Amino acid sequence: MINKQPRLLVYAVIIVLCAIYVSLDKKSVDFSSYPAGKERKEAFVNYFLPIIQQQNSEILKNRQRLEELSKSQKLTNSDKSWLSGMATSYRLKPDDPQLIQRLINRVDVIPPSLALAQGANESAWGTSRFAKEGHNYFGEWCFKAGCGLVPKQRPTGATHEVKVYASPSESVSGYILNLNTNKAYQPLRSIRKGLRKSGKEITGPRLADGLLKYSERGNEYVADLKAMIQKNRLARLDTTGV
Repeated sequence: MINKQPRLLVYAVIIVLCAIYVSLDKKSVDFSSYPAGKERKEAFVNYFLPIIQQQNSEILKNRQRLEELSKSQKLTNSDKSWLSGMATSYRLKPDDPQLIQRLINRVDVIPPSLALAQGANESAWGTSRFAKEGHNYFGEWCFKAGCGLVPKQRPTGATHEVKVYASPSESVSGYILNLNTNKAYQPLRSIRKGLRKSGKEITGPRLADGLLKYSERGNEYVADLKAMIQKNRLARLDTTGV
């Protein structure tokens, strides 16, 4: 008779680890408890950098599969099903003849320096109301009543709300997907594609030029991001890990 206890123990450990991961991921991080300045900034970077790197790693895995499929002579049913799901996630039509190539242009990394600079800029290094109450670190809006938090200084007649996320990690996912799918950020994706084609490194300062429409401040906003990246030495993080 097979002893099932070791197997059950393994399952129990996996369940516990998953529960711990979910708990930690959803745990609120009060960055305002750190003194303003170097200590708070370090806490912010140390918290979000692994999340950004992990999500970029998953994106690169999907990108690699797409590149392999682009060279395949025949797609399996499993491949077609996976591509259909990717098309839905990246807001493309599953029956598009150019689907794989369009996905390759969208399924790509966001440099850590850019993500960290935008997160810090939009959330005041994690201390904003929207970061604390809605895990929204990137200032993303939604447009259905009740979908998020209503800005206290929202103009009369405006209907937007600031989207609420279940966790900081989900906020990062939403931000990356937004940059990789929103029509407004096609310039960023074009810059990234050009860097890939020329074999140059994909960095935050380079992609920042494609974010003119992220803020009404346009060029000033992009300049602020680049200044934050330089002042806080974030560019070095683009060459470590993913």
